Amino acid sequence: MGIRWESIDEDISFESFTYDQPEPQGISRLFLTHPELNASAIARHLGMKQSLLAQYINGTKKPSPEREKLILDEIRKIGLELSNVAI
Repeated sequence: MGIRWESIDEDISFESFTYDQPEPQGISRLFLTHPELNASAIARHLGMKQSLLAQYINGTKKPSPEREKLILDEIRKIGLELSNVAI
């Protein structure tokens, strides 16, 4: 079952619209939608192992609410510092 798109000679199956994994949320979503964020540098700022932050980002581990707040606060702090840079 699917859709036939004649003008571009393409068949699209309904299966292609299903996903095994849910859409990323929280920290995962932030890092995936902003690849300019350097996870290694942020982990160093926090005194956290980069591998642990990577697990939070790829969704294999979920940070506690307190840890997630700590990470987001650090990113906000960096953003504030960048917004105050005089040109």
